[in-house]
Amino acid sequence: MRSRRSLRSRLSFGGSGKSQLEIHKAIMMATGREWAGWTPRRRERVLLINAEDDYHEMSRRLYAAAKHMGVDQNELRGWIFLAQNPDNIVVAQVDP
Repeated sequence: MRSRRSLRSRLSFGGSGKSQLEIHKAIMMATGREWAGWTPRRRERVLLINAEDDYHEMSRRLYAAAKHMGVDQNELRGWIFLAQNPDNIVVAQVDP
């Protein structure tokens, strides 16, 4: 997950819930609502990049997480975006 001034990475074994945690945090940030003891400072637009799951799987997971959190899909429009082809995205680059 990338914030405005930082880049973060979460590493762990497959199936441990990393993606689900990031999806829930993305919804929290996109809505500006408190979740699991975290409170965002303000509502932010969020880009979710996941190199393991395809766009349709991420859409399903996002829908399920929003439903679980009691968030209407319309509230996320224009605030949360899914990367459709994460292989072509450069998040950080070192200048030679």
